[in-house]
Amino acid sequence: MSSTTFIGAIYHPPMPLYNPVDVLGHIEDAVLQINRECPGLHIVLAGDLNTLSDNEVIIRTGLASIVNHPTRGNSKLDRIYVSDLQYDGLKVVTSAAKSDHMAVVAYTGGVKRTVGKSRYIRTFRKHTAAQHARFLSSVVHPVHTVNLAGDPQQELTVCIVRWCSCSISFIPSPASLLVI
Repeated sequence: MSSTTFIGAIYHPPMPLYNPVDVLGHIEDAVLQINRECPGLHIVLAGDLNTLSDNEVIIRTGLASIVNHPTRGNSKLDRIYVSDLQYDGLKVVTSAAKSDHMAVVAYTGGVKRTVGKSRYIRTFRKHTAAQHARFLSSVVHPVHTVNLAGDPQQELTVCIVRWCSCSISFIPSPASLLVI
């Protein structure tokens, strides 16, 4: 197994303007050239291949397809092909990006657990220009002059306390205060 990896990314549109046989020939030629110039190199070819034949890619390149789960509906559109099976596992998970495709994650090592994620939309009180101007006019300049010879933690604490004291009336609610 090689410690050097060549990674190729490919997108084959659902209705290509080119002949799919031509792109298969190009992929085959590229894999042969990589194997000729760098024998033993680990090759990974991954991407959204839509209607490109899985079997044709395998036959023409000698790469192994490692995605066995649907990635969009009941179809395996997003695939990963490898020259050697160095991955211990593969997960098909909901994409972090806005997409109707699932994300494919190949990994080595122990089983990776899926972390549940939630998205929350929070509404904060909007500040008007007048509120902002009132806040700025109330600030005593300078709020705090840092003593460079002093204790950094103490200087930070004093700065935060002074900032809070001059802005407390302008913060929407106590829940939005940052406690350090």
